[in-house]
Amino acid sequence: MEPLKESSVHLLIIGAGPAGLMAAAWATRYGISYRIIDKREARVQTGHADGLQPRTLEILDSFGIVDRPMKEGFHVMEICSWNPGAAGQIQRTQRVKASRDGISRLSQIGLNQGAVEAVFEDFLEKNANCKVERNTDPQHLAIDHQALGDPAAYPIMLTVHRSHVAHDDRSQAGSFEKIRAKYLIGCDGAHSWTRKQLAISLEGEATEHRWGVMDIVPLTDFPDIRLSCAIHSASQGTVMTFPRENHLVRFYIQLPNERQHGQADHKKPSLESIFKTAQRILAPYTLEYSICDWWSVYCIGQRLAPRFDVDHRIFLAGDAVHTHSPKAGQGMNVSMQDTYNLTWKLCLIVLGLAHPRILSTYHSERHAVAKDLIAMDQQLAKFYSAVDDPRRMDYQTFRDSYAGFIAGVGVRYGGSCLVDTACNKRFSIPGMRRQQQQRIEVGMRIPAIELVNHASAEPTHLHALLPSTGAFRVIVFAGRLGSSSDRLKLVNSFAPRLQALVDRYNDKHTPRPPPSPCLLNGVEYITADDTTLLGRRTTPGWNESKHTPNKDKEEDKASLVLLEILLLHSGTCDALALLDLHAVFHPWDAERGWDYGRVFVVGGDIGDHSKKDSRVDDDDNHDNNDNDSPVEKGPEAKDTRQEGW
Repeated sequence: MEPLKESSVHLLIIGAGPAGLMAAAWATRYGISYRIIDKREARVQTGHADGLQPRTLEILDSFGIVDRPMKEGFHVMEICSWNPGAAGQIQRTQRVKASRDGISRLSQIGLNQGAVEAVFEDFLEKNANCKVERNTDPQHLAIDHQALGDPAAYPIMLTVHRSHVAHDDRSQAGSFEKIRAKYLIGCDGAHSWTRKQLAISLEGEATEHRWGVMDIVPLTDFPDIRLSCAIHSASQGTVMTFPRENHLVRFYIQLPNERQHGQADHKKPSLESIFKTAQRILAPYTLEYSICDWWSVYCIGQRLAPRFDVDHRIFLAGDAVHTHSPKAGQGMNVSMQDTYNLTWKLCLIVLGLAHPRILSTYHSERHAVAKDLIAMDQQLAKFYSAVDDPRRMDYQTFRDSYAGFIAGVGVRYGGSCLVDTACNKRFSIPGMRRQQQQRIEVGMRIPAIELVNHASAEPTHLHALLPSTGAFRVIVFAGRLGSSSDRLKLVNSFAPRLQALVDRYNDKHTPRPPPSPCLLNGVEYITADDTTLLGRRTTPGWNESKHTPNKDKEEDKASLVLLEILLLHSGTCDALALLDLHAVFHPWDAERGWDYGRVFVVGGDIGDHSKKDSRVDDDDNHDNNDNDSPVEKGPEAKDTRQEGW
């Protein structure tokens, strides 16, 4: 008998769905070692999750992988509500925008889960030469509790079995392996093996309401078939439609509630019976199909795990900890946002750049989101399943009440060691026109503010300056600047503090603090020496077009960027010379000259103005805690005045 193979890895991910792949994408960016295993032979090809919300698309954009989904997906721009008319036949009662104006620059798209997984897998293979280890079943999970306090230890032990493997590696078929890991994330779905090993149960109940779901290419005279619709019949139930790629339309069909002697009929309806129900609801319009890509049946149920981790070493994400109906198109989106929230924290800890106590924020932040999601889902389920609901006649008002949350941009994280709500007043952005005014709130996603590059006048937006590279950003909201203004003097007097931070965390020539507790954003952390941080495939802030990572080359060591400084002002491009600003806002490179990509104008004003326009200036910004401060009032501003940050 061959000895059991053993290996070790920083991060082990169970489940290669969207949540697991998002975690792997973050690990790739930071360059930590990771493995992602899945018991399935191949990724999802049809069915399952069917859409991406605006916030998820923003996140994909931050990784540089949004273009393909945006090209392949169907852009959902409007939603129609259909209700019974006076004669009992369905008629359109409202046609509304799918998202409120200003929520995001990206619109919701319809795209199957398999296409999303393919985008992530290509990203991993290109950037980390990593592939999902398929046909790999977890067998036994153990934790060495005595090693939990040792940052160098690998206290998690997972034994896996490969049932069979790809044709190019048959030597591994039938083998067992023990994998040791610092951290493990279970992204293995509603029937999570990982969750069961941890003896964590989902709490909640399923209802008796059953819905059929099918992806078909409809042959119909229904006029709004390429719009997302909520169709309520007088007596036959409800159908929801969601247009997809390749002429597909996802149908959610409310099925008859059949009960016998107080017990539900658990026999799974056939595709034929589901389709006939849809035909009855859409009458007098006709509906046929030749192509059915996928179909299934589900019961509405909302369940939530009481905790999302064990010992801050093993974490659960996505459907493994929260389940709900697909009515609002949240499953895949919230799952990916779970691991987007978690994995950067794990990576910083692995690299010695953050204290493990920041991991407590994963449960506090994402459990609250999941709880809000289930509460919303319960209201949506009642709305779509109720026979008579007066809100159906004003669908836009009902949907708008959840619009921000559904889009993913309305999530608000509470106070923690990372989010300082004590200093949180909503911050109006100087320079934005009043009709476009958006506010920044600590604990919420920052708006995609329209900007113009100060040096080149090229239009852009704030999110484009915040890619998911692993770098932290300090954004200075400078107000209305001019070459002779007092505010410019204030900004330049503050800039040396920012320069000291840049020198400390980015410059290899600046001695790093010893490996002892220090302050980073108000959180104790342990710093790492250069040998720990370097020699990785991809480093935070890595300039991939210029460098090939090589731990032995001095120029590669200098390319590590943990902190970036950006300045947004509400003056005009011709009223301020870029070089009048402190060099921290336009750093010098011996080969490339000045960096012109750090200073931007809010609202897109280029030329001079003879009179004050409709923009909100800093003097109008009465919600600011301190109108004289050039930095947004929040945790970052407060902690820049502390030693070490």
